[in-house]
Amino acid sequence: MTSTFPSTPLATDNPRQAREVVAQQLTAWGLGHLADDLELIVSELITNAVRHGGGVRAVTLTARDGYARIEVADNDETMPTPRTAGPTDTGGRGLLLIEALSRAWGARPDDGGKVVWAEVVGTARPAQ
Repeated sequence: MTSTFPSTPLATDNPRQAREVVAQQLTAWGLGHLADDLELIVSELITNAVRHGGGVRAVTLTARDGYARIEVADNDETMPTPRTAGPTDTGGRGLLLIEALSRAWGARPDDGGKVVWAEVVGTARPAQ
């Protein structure tokens, strides 16, 4: 059985607001148990889009049978590459966190920018 939920667009440069919307939508879909990981992932993706991608164009959350996917579209065509941060670096760990928390992540070109996405495994649980 496959269930497809409608995408939830959210254009924001505010990671806190995005975390709240992601958590609320996942809970409504019976996927609240995935919220912690996806909240951290969306924070990292939005921060990267603001710092390195010319700002956020859209955030989309989609759930299908077996996983949830978060996508952040930005305004820069440069594809992200994980790097090794030094012990005193204040940045450079976001993509490594995303890689550790997700089953898969990637990026694709999109209308003068790119979309960076990540998927987290999980199935819907009935509301209690």
